[in-house]
Amino acid sequence: MKLMAEAQYAEAVRQLSEIEAGLSGKDRAGALYWKGICLGRLGRFDDRMACVDDALSGVESDSALGICLQLQRAYGSRKGEAPEAEIAAIRSVLNRYAKQFSTPDFFWQYVDAKTALGKGLLRAGHYSEGIAELEEMVSIEPRPGARYAARVWLGDAHYKVGDLDKAKEHLENALKDAESAPRVQLPADHPAQARYELALIAYKQDRLADAQRELALASAAAQNPKTLRVISKLRRLLHQPQ
Repeated sequence: MKLMAEAQYAEAVRQLSEIEAGLSGKDRAGALYWKGICLGRLGRFDDRMACVDDALSGVESDSALGICLQLQRAYGSRKGEAPEAEIAAIRSVLNRYAKQFSTPDFFWQYVDAKTALGKGLLRAGHYSEGIAELEEMVSIEPRPGARYAARVWLGDAHYKVGDLDKAKEHLENALKDAESAPRVQLPADHPAQARYELALIAYKQDRLADAQRELALASAAAQNPKTLRVISKLRRLLHQPQ
C-alpha cells in the first residue's frame, strides 16, 4: 500500500507477485486484486485483466472482494477504443450491487466507479451525463489528488459545451486542490496544462491581460512538448493585432 501511495507501481507488482506465490484462496485473490490495479496504472491492461479473471475464479461473485473485482473487470476499455462497453459494464455492477455501494464499506469503490463512469461518458460525447457523474463524485471525494483530476476533466467538458465560466471555476478549484495533493498524484505537466486552459478561456472571453498572465504561468511550468506547442500557438494569437 505504501508503494502504491508513492506511485511505485512496478515495485509493488514485483512484491505482490512474490506474496501471491505463497497464498491460496481469498488471500491470493486479494493479492491479485491489488496487483491488477498496479498493472492498470502501468498501462499493462492485458496483464491487469488476466489478474482480475484469475482472482475472480477463486472468490464468490457476491462477496465484497468479488464485487470489487467485478468493478475492476468493468474497467476494461483501452485508450482509443469506444467506451460504450465500459460504461454499460460499470453501470451493470453499480445497479446489481446498489445496496452494497450505498454503505460505508464500499465508499471508495463507489467513488472510483463514478469517476470511471463519468470519464467514460465524456469520452463518448455524453457531456451532460458525464458532467453530472463527475460533479457528484467531486462533491463527496475527500482526496485532493482525485478531485484535481476530476475537475480538470470537468473543466474540459464545460469548455466543450460552451460554459466557459463553469470551466474556469473547475480549473481554478483544481489548482487549489493540487496545493494539498501529493506531487506523485499530479500529472507531469502540472500546473502548465491547467494554466494553459485558463489562458485559453480568458482569450475566448476577451480578457487578454488575464490570458497573458495565465500563459506566462503555464510557460514557466511546461515540460511536455505537446503542452509547449499549444502554449506557443496561443501566444502567437495573443500577439496578433486585435
